[in-house]
Amino acid sequence: GILFGMGRIFVSNLYTESHLTEYIGKKIQAEGIIVGEPDVRENNTKLTIKLSSIFSGATTIPVQEKILVTVPTHPEFHYGDKVRMDVILVEPTEIESVDGRVFDYKGYLRVRGIWYISRFTTIDFISSSNGNVIKTLLFKTKKAFTDSINNVLPEPESSLLGGLLLGSKQSL
Repeated sequence: GILFGMGRIFVSNLYTESHLTEYIGKKIQAEGIIVGEPDVRENNTKLTIKLSSIFSGATTIPVQEKILVTVPTHPEFHYGDKVRMDVILVEPTEIESVDGRVFDYKGYLRVRGIWYISRFTTIDFISSSNGNVIKTLLFKTKKAFTDSINNVLPEPESSLLGGLLLGSKQSL
C-alpha cells in the first residue's frame, strides 16, 4: 500500500506547473466543458470547467486544465455543457476563519486538479451533451431522486435527507 501511494504521488501532477501561469490577472477568452456538477449557491453558481482552448488575439492555444469559475445563478448550466467565457484568472488564497484557523483552499483545489479560479465571469452557452454519458445519467438520476425527496418531505427535512443520502449542499 505504501509503495502504491508513493507511486501515485510520483506520477500525479500535484507538484507540476500550470500552463495558465502566464495568464494570471489578464482578461482572456476561453472555451471549455463543465466537468462537474454545478454547485448552486444562494447568490451564484460555481462551475468546474475543463478548458479546451484559450483565444489570445488571433491565435488559439489548446490547453487541458481545469478552473473553477463563479457565475450568476441564471441562466442555469449543467454537466457537459460547452461554454465560452471571458475570465480573469486568480490564484486561490487561504481562507481564515474568525477563530484564527486557516483553510488551505489552494491545496484543496489543487488535489482536484484546479489551479486557478475566476469570479464574476461572463459566460455564454455553446452546446450541451459534451460530457461522459454515464456521468450524465448518474447526475440525472440524482436530480430525479432529489426531486422525489422534495415532493414527499417538507423543506427542512428534505434538505437534510438530500444532504445525508446524496451529498447535496444547496439547501444545507
